[in-house]
Amino acid sequence: WDTSKENFQPLRKGRDAKILTEVSAMPQGERATKIKEERSAFWEALATYAGDDPLEVWVRFIKWAEQTFTSGGRETEVLPLLERCTRELRETRFEQYRDDARYLRVWVKYADLCKEPHDIFKFLQANDIGQRHTLFYEAYAAFLEIKGAYGKAAE
Repeated sequence: WDTSKENFQPLRKGRDAKILTEVSAMPQGERATKIKEERSAFWEALATYAGDDPLEVWVRFIKWAEQTFTSGGRETEVLPLLERCTRELRETRFEQYRDDARYLRVWVKYADLCKEPHDIFKFLQANDIGQRHTLFYEAYAAFLEIKGAYGKAAE
């Protein structure tokens, strides 16, 4: 771990120490094979899911991707995953997840990785997604503060 820690991109909620240890000790070829197998298993689980809560599988998949792609994978691996999750659930299960905090968390993570998150927050407001959760207002206010719109953030 000590010899490779500079190559690991930090996450806001931290990384799983067990996964970091496994990743840093695994040869690159073996690691790539394992990642490919695990990714395929998640896609298969999503494709064959027959239950009432596909968001649960998406959340596990996103968390796996965040923990697995330790250096620079957020933009190349996690962002497309978040985009697909938000799009698919919006098209198929919108009413079910409109007020679900997990769905809102996925949207906020997506906004965090986008170059212009303002459009994401406006979309969430216009479609009444997560409007009854403090997370929406905290995340939107944080974005506005970063942009220097302190008055709007205070609202």
